[in-house]
This record gives sequence, structure tokens and C-alpha cells, in this order.
Amino acid sequence: MVQSMTGYGTVSLQQEGAALSVEIRTTNHRFLDLHVRLAREYGFLETEISQLVREALKRGRVDVSVAIQAGIPADCLINVGTARSYVEAAERLRNELPVEGNLDLKTLLSLPGVVQSQSAFTPDRPEAGAEIRRFVLCGVRQALHTVVAMRAQEGRALESEMLGYLASIREKMAAVRNFMPDIVLEYRQRLEERLKCLAPQVAPDPQRLAQEVALLADKTDISEEISRLGSHLDQ
Repeated sequence: MVQSMTGYGTVSLQQEGAALSVEIRTTNHRFLDLHVRLAREYGFLETEISQLVREALKRGRVDVSVAIQAGIPADCLINVGTARSYVEAAERLRNELPVEGNLDLKTLLSLPGVVQSQSAFTPDRPEAGAEIRRFVLCGVRQALHTVVAMRAQEGRALESEMLGYLASIREKMAAVRNFMPDIVLEYRQRLEERLKCLAPQVAPDPQRLAQEVALLADKTDISEEISRLGSHLDQ
């Protein structure tokens, strides 16, 4: 079955405490060129997402975007211990080195590990990782299903168009094959007419005329090309 390499699929899912959005775009590429984008705290899912895509798609550039929003109270998202460590480290640097400036709240919240998702996988919360894994992979499968269906639909359209081209080529090839015997006959007639115009009082040499016609017949013989074209069309 012919498949297009252009496809698109998007899925939005919700479950208690979280919302998921998965978007998959595919475009032409000679090989499979896969790119997965998701938040750093969910990076442990990238390998399984890539595996799902590779099982469903074999070629094309594939861009997978996964966005997860957890509806969790703000105090559950702040790792106070990590934030305190950053503040204490900044204070030690200020006391030991000739540096100026303060660690403000905006900068503190942007530092790695300070803001965390309650659903993120951590060694002390393995059940959260398993739950979010099932949630995300379900969304990716649904989006992939849409992409595969779209690529198959476009592939059927491409196949129909290509078969139409092949039928047209076969028709023209048959017309050329049927026209081939007339080419040599027409050339002989034109050659005789030219000779009569150039030397009306002299009868053309039948042997030389036959040689010229035979030479042209050899030059214009396209039987091999037509046979090879028919083989290509069959393939």
C-alpha cells in the first residue's frame, strides 16, 4: 500500500489533576528523522515515545510535541529544600568572594529542581511516574493513529493518480508501436518524391533507395525501448 509521508495528528486528554496535549507532524524525508519535545521533568518518557513512533512510521521527518499541565496546588510544586540550598549557597559565595547582587525570587524559581510537578517521576514516588507514563503513551498512540490514517488516505490518492499516469503512458506507448511500420513507408515515399523533384529525368536506383530505407529503418527501430518501457510500467 502506498503511504504519503505527510500527516498530522493531535490529541487532547484530561484526567483528574492533569491535562495532556500531543501533536505529531510528519513531512517528507528520505529516512526516519524523529524529534520529540517534552518538558525536562518528563524526559524519562522520551525513549518509549520514540519506540512507539518507530513502530508506526518508517520514513519521514516526524515532530512530536507533548505538553502536560498538572492542576496541582502551588505549594505542592515548590521544593523548599532545594530552594533553601540555593539561597544558602548564594550567601556563602557572597561572604567568601567579592561579588555583588542578590538572589531574587524570579531567579530562584527558574533554577533547576525548585519548581517540580507533583506527577513527575522521582525515586520516592514511582507510582506517579507509572501513572503519567500510561497517560502520555495513551495520548501518543491516539495521535499516531490519526497520523497513520491520514498518511494512508493521502497515499491512496497518490496511488490513484500514479496509476492514471501509468495508464496514459501505456496508451501512448501502444499508439507509438502501431505507428512504427508507417514511419519507414512514409520515409520511402518522401525520399522518392524528393529524388523526382531533384532529377525528374533520372530514375532512382532501386538498390540504393532500398539501402537508404533500410538504414533509416535501423535508426528508427525503437522496439527495444518500447519493450523496456513496458517492463518499467509493469514493475
